[in-house]
Amino acid sequence: MSHNEKKDDKKNNVPEFTPEMPTDQAVTTQHQFTIGGQTLSYTATAGNIVLKEEDGKPKATIFYIAYTLDGVENLADRPLTFSFNGG
Repeated sequence: MSHNEKKDDKKNNVPEFTPEMPTDQAVTTQHQFTIGGQTLSYTATAGNIVLKEEDGKPKATIFYIAYTLDGVENLADRPLTFSFNGG
């Protein structure tokens, strides 16, 4: 789009596109699979974490997916892995 086309859009009252910031929300689903004759149930959760400015205005979002084994009694013994592909 040329500089003149942008000016023409403003003259024609074409609103400028402003992307919406995702909200802190998550979707959770239950699953199970069988391996070595043992059936394991787990929960998959996918969502966004919104990072905010000091004034509360959204600044960035981080998307995540978590897989957790159901029925674990001591969560302190649960292994934890972080994976980040910064770009």
